[in-house]
Amino acid sequence: MNQTEQFNWIEAVSFSDPGLVRRENEDSCTVLGEDGCYIVSDGMGGGSDGEIASQIVVETVSDAVEGSAPDSPGSRKYAVQQAVHRANRTIRAYSQSHNYAQMGATLVVLLLDTWYPGKALLCHVGDSRIYRFRGGELKQLTNDHTVGAELALSLSKKGGKQDAALMMDHTNSPFSHVLTRSIGVSENVLPEWDEITVEPGDLFLLCSDGVTTMLKDEEIRQIFAENATTEEKRAVLSERVLAAGARDNFTMILCQVGQSLPPAQDPTADELQENNYLLKIAEERIDHA
Repeated sequence: MNQTEQFNWIEAVSFSDPGLVRRENEDSCTVLGEDGCYIVSDGMGGGSDGEIASQIVVETVSDAVEGSAPDSPGSRKYAVQQAVHRANRTIRAYSQSHNYAQMGATLVVLLLDTWYPGKALLCHVGDSRIYRFRGGELKQLTNDHTVGAELALSLSKKGGKQDAALMMDHTNSPFSHVLTRSIGVSENVLPEWDEITVEPGDLFLLCSDGVTTMLKDEEIRQIFAENATTEEKRAVLSERVLAAGARDNFTMILCQVGQSLPPAQDPTADELQENNYLLKIAEERIDHA
């Protein structure tokens, strides 16, 4: 199976816009269709510096993934994890050399499984998000790495559902955009990983917070439910963000899964053993070479 055929069961469209208030677009994104990888990053630092931070993240992760379609899922996870650490060091070095007080970026990655089409890995840092639209329902698959979101999670675990809901509402919470994790700000960065299922007909949305600060989840769900094609969904989503004021840069990638998935591959026992080892250690090691 060649790379162009391996992931031809998923269609992706992307869009990035500076919005109506900011002059520079500090978001970056890329679609690596032949490698089954989709990346969004939202930079921060002011002016062009945030743009540089997000570009470093996207380019570093892209370089690690490009050409990896024949590789095991564990190898790809390990490569992305190490790329995040490299991007963190690169941004910090750039920031220090320019005497910046702070410079960083968020990250969301959807990484399709090279062996099992019914699986995918998510990697994220910060408050950019990944959603899945399935059976008419929209579900946020990533947890925002913000003070507000983490307080809400803590409150919900203690039973304070009403307080948690208020804290999670970006229009009410003063903590909604105070990041607890980002790439480039601290000496070490901790990406969060999740394994998810992929089913025929699924639609995935990767986006910066310029989308989600303008539109509620229910509005996004309705747009997906009421529009047929992936491009129509993308166009209406962009129009609604602009109509709502587009106070920030906004970026999105929509990934539409086809009505059938290809058969799974059959790795050998040795390949499975190596893959499981890499999956296990991927989040534990930082290579400094």
